[in-house]
Amino acid sequence: MIGRFADLAGFIRAKPPGLGAVRVVAVDGPSGSGKTTFTAKLYRALTASGAKTAVVPVDELPAETEAVSVWYWLKTCVCDPLERGSPGQYRRYYRWGRTGPMADHPVKVPVPEVLIVDGVYCSMFTTAVKKALTVVVTAPEPLRLARLIAVHGEAGRPRVQRWIADENEKFAPARIQTAADLVIDGAPATDHDSQLQYVAVDGLLVRARVKITGEETG
Repeated sequence: MIGRFADLAGFIRAKPPGLGAVRVVAVDGPSGSGKTTFTAKLYRALTASGAKTAVVPVDELPAETEAVSVWYWLKTCVCDPLERGSPGQYRRYYRWGRTGPMADHPVKVPVPEVLIVDGVYCSMFTTAVKKALTVVVTAPEPLRLARLIAVHGEAGRPRVQRWIADENEKFAPARIQTAADLVIDGAPATDHDSQLQYVAVDGLLVRARVKITGEETG
């Protein structure tokens, strides 16, 4: 299924808020699958539609692999204040190479209409929040490995391989993909306008033949 980011933005804005006045979108998927690229395009479509939109990358939160720690910071620093109608904030931390503050000043999160939470396992971290949309971005493991090595260098290969192995162990039992509203192909061979369109391969929106583009999906 080929969909338009503009139509997806309209679909999200039509959903009722689930966190105070905020609509939450989770963009999940394994490392190197294309989550951040998808998030950036969805962000542009939402802001172009007039929606005040914020993005929180869970990779920047202060935890290495512990979901409880990530959820604690996401909940207490971002979700709880936004639910009360107040701005949130968080401190950026490195995930790769070392942990520690990346900047002296916290990142402010003004109350948006749409909050996109982007990162590995983020749909698990936000289970207590009613989401407007859950997206999982996928790509073949060899391609994901190559993408990550290109970012972190050959010296980072052992660490990247260990991280991918950890993801493979946790993603299957969590059934993240089967619970997603949209499963996005992060390396599509289908001809499409990659700046304006996405390629969905599965998910509740596809299987339920929900109309978000003016045509039935499937």
